[in-house]
Amino acid sequence: MDYLHDFDIDLKSAFETCKTRIASYSEEFRDQTLDYLEKHNILNKAFAGNCLSFLLPFWLQTTFPVQREICRHIVAGNIFGFLYFLIQDAVMDTLPGEYQGDLLPLGNLLYLDFFEQYRQLFPGNSPFWSYLNQYFREWADSVARERRGYWKPQQDSSGPELIQLAHKAAPLKICGAAACLLNDNETAIRPLAKAIDAVVISFQLLDDWDDWREDLEIGNCSFFLSQVMRLCDIKEFSTLEESHVQTAVYGHDLAERFMAIMEGNQDLLLSGSVPYLPYLVAYHQSLWETCRKISLKTQEHKQAMLKGGFYHFLYFSSKST
Repeated sequence: MDYLHDFDIDLKSAFETCKTRIASYSEEFRDQTLDYLEKHNILNKAFAGNCLSFLLPFWLQTTFPVQREICRHIVAGNIFGFLYFLIQDAVMDTLPGEYQGDLLPLGNLLYLDFFEQYRQLFPGNSPFWSYLNQYFREWADSVARERRGYWKPQQDSSGPELIQLAHKAAPLKICGAAACLLNDNETAIRPLAKAIDAVVISFQLLDDWDDWREDLEIGNCSFFLSQVMRLCDIKEFSTLEESHVQTAVYGHDLAERFMAIMEGNQDLLLSGSVPYLPYLVAYHQSLWETCRKISLKTQEHKQAMLKGGFYHFLYFSSKST
């Protein structure tokens, strides 16, 4: 089982569907959007982004099977949705005075095509649209809270705070609701959403870890940086510095704390309280392995520092050769 490549043929078909649709855009948007799509094409060797947004509908097939062509429609919807939400993030991350107004019109086109893929599958009176509204609202609330500095130093990595973190990617659950309803299994939507939230939390922890310097620079108090503030007893985000991150990572074992959260998420995925999805479990295991490697590296670094400057110099000199 290869969670990354078992569905390459189907994924290629979904991307071709998106390309065909984008080719009908006006000349003003067509080339820009095709370039944007190609940049985020998971089938490209240069792609280094999140595969979950593109592959989740295929991974659900082991438990919630639908016709192949319908699944490809759902994936095409995910692709349009992924690009739409990337544009929203890009606009929100723009510093005051920098945004020139070129992204939002494109975002509206992608938003319409995202809806169109699902409109073909569900009539207006389907409960699907209530779930879609719920997940959009979860996303909006989560990103708004983050922009307002919702993550406060006094908050620990408890359940409610982690759920808010998961909701940054709440629209991913839309394809889960679709798969359940197409299988006449609406009762599975909530536990499936719980499983998806768990995986998103683990992914988001690593994503925050990768992006902390950028978040610090633009003043975005991510969950990662909020934990740094809590561990270092920093009261105001404006006083947070890179040295505090080093203290949290090497002095307070922040990577180990994140590993513990991921282990809890893996236990949930295997507990039987949520639908068992082997591809999703395998993907989550890869996230945990990445965090474990980070933890081992930080522990090695920490031990080198404790043994003194000269040993530290020799250790990292050997690592770079």
